[in-house]
Amino acid sequence: MNIIKIDQKTKIEPIIKEVSEKVKKGAVICYPTDTVYGLGANVYDKNSVEKIYRLKKREKTHPFTIIIGSVLELKEIISEMPETACILIEKFWPGALTIIFKSSKKLKQNLPGKRETVGIRLPDNKICGLLTKYSGFPIISTSANLSGKKAPKSIEEIPQEIKSDCDIIIDAGEIHLSGESTVIDVSSYIPKIRRDGVIPIEEIQKYVNISKEI
Repeated sequence: MNIIKIDQKTKIEPIIKEVSEKVKKGAVICYPTDTVYGLGANVYDKNSVEKIYRLKKREKTHPFTIIIGSVLELKEIISEMPETACILIEKFWPGALTIIFKSSKKLKQNLPGKRETVGIRLPDNKICGLLTKYSGFPIISTSANLSGKKAPKSIEEIPQEIKSDCDIIIDAGEIHLSGESTVIDVSSYIPKIRRDGVIPIEEIQKYVNISKEI
């Protein structure tokens, strides 16, 4: 376990570039997003993905979200771009919104159970953006907690058994944004809200016609 502390004075780009090189080689990391601390790895590295499932004690029927650093990265990981998604991306990305798309053929082959859909986020967080920039692939983004437990807002809230088995921990202090990302599913004909979160449903419904199904 290698803990890297970052504050407002830290020049983070060279640090994240070095971390990204480790991720390319299979490292599992703990890192801050704009909403919670997450566990991350190369989404195409099956061994690393398996390790995160073990750390969280999560069933493989429960999928992980992935993060991207640019909307341009979507073309390799989704098979369709619905009009609703275009509106949501324009209004709420980068930010605390997870959008569930139909997976691309390439991504599907690497998802447990070859899942047809995938949740994707473009966080409003510089560390996340640099991770995907220097890694060159999407990064898993799942909260750094045991399955079913409270998502951590600081390193101190992460269970010791998870911290002990992470290769690298990026400690950027406490995350003050309240709640987790809102989740919207655009993979079916009628878009649905799957999880309440930081972005209020009422705000989303100003721009798109969407039903609530949690």
